[in-house]
Amino acid sequence: MAEGDETGDRLINAIRENWPEQDSTAMELVIRLFRLRDMIWSRSNDEAHRAGLTWGEFEALAALRAGRRPHQMTPTEIAGLMLITSGGLTKILQGLESKGLVRRASNEADGRSCFIELTDAGAVAIDALTAKMTADSKALIGSALSQSDATRVLRGLEKLSRAADRQA
Repeated sequence: MAEGDETGDRLINAIRENWPEQDSTAMELVIRLFRLRDMIWSRSNDEAHRAGLTWGEFEALAALRAGRRPHQMTPTEIAGLMLITSGGLTKILQGLESKGLVRRASNEADGRSCFIELTDAGAVAIDALTAKMTADSKALIGSALSQSDATRVLRGLEKLSRAADRQA
């Protein structure tokens, strides 16, 4: 068992033993979700850095790649998908532009703004990086869950996400 799992197990066991009035099912689920998120994010962040990208740069490239062809958006649209301020996005876009992964394109419909467009090099970079991250995630999930178990977990997480959105 990985050390992160052991730490989570120790904490959960301590709560069960020493804090019995705490709803251990809800607490255990939250602890395991947090720990799993942290472990997966750490691996993914390391992959992004090995590819020469910050996490913000990875997110911006992924947002552009997920958009309709020709994979261009306004900075405001990108910021909305990333949940980041426009000031924070400016630095990210400058870094991506200097690496040749995005370029600015004029917005004929609105001269006050521009489009940020994924370059061919940017598409190759984000495709390779997300393929590696997806393969790592599939290996992790496949090592612990059958396809039907993974589908049930996914459906449960979808329900939790929707409930959280309604409460937000």
